[in-house]
Amino acid sequence: MIDKIHVLSPRPGVCPVCAARHGPEEPHDHRSLYYIVHFYQKNKRFPTEEDATANTT
Repeated sequence: MIDKIHVLSPRPGVCPVCAARHGPEEPHDHRSLYYIVHFYQKNKRFPTEEDATANTT
């Protein structure tokens, strides 16, 4: 069983929340592994499209 997952930091020039390239008014990429892992660690649930659209972390 995996206890922890470590994901590398996003590369420069991409969104620091989802590691995708998008404008500030656009939603986070809810399919991004980086976004999914960090959202789950913070909220103890998987993100939905609605979470990404609301730009919640």
